[in-house]
Amino acid sequence: MSDSFNYWINGEIRSSQSPLTLVDVLVSEGYLDENPVGDEQAAGESQTQATGRFQAQATGRFIVALNQSIVAAADWAASVVKPDSKIDVVGAITGG
Repeated sequence: MSDSFNYWINGEIRSSQSPLTLVDVLVSEGYLDENPVGDEQAAGESQTQATGRFQAQATGRFIVALNQSIVAAADWAASVVKPDSKIDVVGAITGG
C-alpha cells in the first residue's frame, strides 16, 4: 500500500492513498461524470476522456491547470497528480 499524499485543488487541500490522474480528481470533484462504455466506443468530444472501460464527460466548460500549466483535455488521463501538486479548474462565464 502506498503512503498518503496531499494535493491542492482550487486552493483546498485534499489527501489520497493511491496514485491519481487529473481524470480521477476531476471525477471525484464532480467536474466530470464517469459512465461505462463499450470497447468499441471512443471518446469523441473535446472534453471527453477514455479511461480504461469508462468515458468521463465534462459537466461544463472549463480549463484545468496543473502546477500553473494548462493541460489539454486530451492529456488529462495521462497527467499524474503528484504530492503537493496544485490543480486549478477555471470555468467559463457567459454574459455581457
